[in-house]
Amino acid sequence: APTSPGDRLASAVWRYGWAQGGRLWLVTWFPPADPANWPERDLWERAAFGLERAAAGHRLLLFDLAPAPDPDQAAGHRFGPVALARYGTAHSADGLRVTVEWRAQSAPAGDYAWFVHVIDESGQILAQQDRQPLGGYAPTSGWAPDQTVTDRLVFPGAFPPAVRLRIGWVNPATGQRLPALAPDGAPLPEGFAVLPP
Repeated sequence: APTSPGDRLASAVWRYGWAQGGRLWLVTWFPPADPANWPERDLWERAAFGLERAAAGHRLLLFDLAPAPDPDQAAGHRFGPVALARYGTAHSADGLRVTVEWRAQSAPAGDYAWFVHVIDESGQILAQQDRQPLGGYAPTSGWAPDQTVTDRLVFPGAFPPAVRLRIGWVNPATGQRLPALAPDGAPLPEGFAVLPP
């Protein structure tokens, strides 16, 4: 049932879930980014999102509680008013973990969404996620210039070591990709950046 973070029983269950580590399924009937759904918001802010499924009127969201990789690789690619400041990846036997740090170059005029594709050497998509920042809990229309937002992702499964990341942003209202620029300012005509893992 709806609770608050200060609810004694709910907080105890929540602490227990986090203490288990590994992966956690959140089963909820709240719509995405509902302000009353504090457990989902907490997961988006601290854990790595894996996937979402629907069942019997509920949303099932898989999160990974393992430490996310540090965003230790500089990027600098720009997508409209948003830049990919830094990113980091970590391969393991059970998945590929990715951390992306976004920075607002200016105050975005709308609510945009990112896409992160895991691709092989031929450009074939092996896995993908397409979301608003922090699952919709950090809409870009509320960002201030120079604000940073960090998304943590996990792609379950085994991937070859030579995979790359294809990253871009779209305007969900139109389906169009935002204009993309390389760190040196060169246009990326297809609207995305391809980065090594």
